Amino acid sequence: MDRLNQLSSLFSSSSSNLHEYKIQISTFLIGILFAYIFLHRWNQRNIKGPKSWPIIGAIIELQMNLHRMHDWLTDYFVESKTFRVQLPNITITFISEPANVEHVLKTNFNNYPKGEAFHELMEGFLGDGIFNSDGEMWRRQRKIASLEFASRNLRNFSTTVFRDYALILSGILHQASICGKEIDMQAKEMIGYKPEDLESFTAKVTQFASLLNYDSLAKLSYLHATITETLRLFSAVPQDPKGVLEDDVLPDGTKVRAGGVVAYVPYAMGRMVYNWGPDATSFNPDRWFNKDGLFQSESPFKFTAFQAGPRTCLGKDSAYLQMKMTLAILCRFFNFHLIPNHPVNYKMMTTLTMEHGLKLTMTTRQS
Repeated sequence: MDRLNQLSSLFSSSSSNLHEYKIQISTFLIGILFAYIFLHRWNQRNIKGPKSWPIIGAIIELQMNLHRMHDWLTDYFVESKTFRVQLPNITITFISEPANVEHVLKTNFNNYPKGEAFHELMEGFLGDGIFNSDGEMWRRQRKIASLEFASRNLRNFSTTVFRDYALILSGILHQASICGKEIDMQAKEMIGYKPEDLESFTAKVTQFASLLNYDSLAKLSYLHATITETLRLFSAVPQDPKGVLEDDVLPDGTKVRAGGVVAYVPYAMGRMVYNWGPDATSFNPDRWFNKDGLFQSESPFKFTAFQAGPRTCLGKDSAYLQMKMTLAILCRFFNFHLIPNHPVNYKMMTTLTMEHGLKLTMTTRQS
């Protein structure tokens, strides 16, 4: 009986010791974990950009700001012209300094392709076209497209097409302005206008539009400046990431590693005081004119709405032509008024898109 009691006491003591040992080990491991996290965060105290956590990086902060990512990046660019965002499987280096942008888009162009990740992501939409290819395939397509966009015949044809579509749009807007309601082609109120009024309006618009061509639109310098200023603040492509083939050092001394990503952010670049002066966030078309009143272009590595370097947008002139043609006709014949208190937010997509659209009212200008 005594032996049984001794054995029971021994097992009880061993079990208690094992339990205490487990507690000590757990406490020790937790202490090491917290010490590691503390040291990791301490080492990041002077690092620009979002702070990262072990293993998961900055994924939590990124997810919390995903709906406002362009502004989230802009906030960090105010603090630093270059910073990194560490994610679980990749490091993204964000840049806004024109010298760094020039290095990536031109000086060391071959080291910063679109990359396999971007190609796979956009393949279903863009295939292997010029917007989604690298290397020899891209160079071959670029050469062919360059010849096409330099053609006078294409320019003249585009002018005619843009004019025709602008006329169609003006007719639709005229009908909407008559009833003063949202455009709804099935609404019965849409038939409340007199056909002769529309015919008279169409004749005036057509006559005016016939005066618009590539050369005459080129003289509308303030319209050109207004469009350019809009693109400075609201570039169609708000971010543009590039892969990194080999280790490199940017002009500001930032090291980038092969396999990572470097991204310049036109949305943020257009809002930086160090790029555009103290009124960087203000909409001011006059900034594009020199002291002689002539339109003054900026470096494409500073105004990056149309990319720069070998991948400069071939359709830049065509895009300006389309916007000028449409705006010249609409602004000549309509007054536009924004809907009060309409929410203006962007939707996170590849291109900068308004989440709720742009709602406004319009009236026909009286001749």
